[in-house]
Amino acid sequence: MERRQLEFKTLDDAVSEARQLLHSGYDQAGRWNLSQVLGHCDDWLRFPLDGYPRPIFPINFILWLAKITLGGGMRKKILRERAFRAGSATMPQTVKQPNLADDAAALEQFERTVERFKSHRGPLHPSPLFGKMTYEEHRELQVIHLQHHLGFLVPKSFQR
Repeated sequence: MERRQLEFKTLDDAVSEARQLLHSGYDQAGRWNLSQVLGHCDDWLRFPLDGYPRPIFPINFILWLAKITLGGGMRKKILRERAFRAGSATMPQTVKQPNLADDAAALEQFERTVERFKSHRGPLHPSPLFGKMTYEEHRELQVIHLQHHLGFLVPKSFQR
């Protein structure tokens, strides 16, 4: 099964897609189920609001070095191409354990975090990889991140 190429314009588009996946059922074109995808994306949506986890040495040094050398270019490429590379590394604490029974609860939590992010008007924490960004850049990266992960879930009604 191949992943889908999704095109979201807003965070609300991602919420609608997640609701549809919960309602219709889905098959996985990747390793994560809906609760894992939403839990992971929920973490990354909260980090700019609440702060990013502090990685241990030497990871923090590697991130700092990447931020000052490659981070800006990576951010621009992701925003320009509107895509994350499949198989990119992530923080292990943002990878959730599989549990299909948690899909509805994960969606409820994700919806709350999306509303919180959308209504946020204060400063945002800089990304450990991309550095300081505008609210619009943070939001657009979140939308692209959600397209990437939700594309690995294929609605049962979508299949022929």
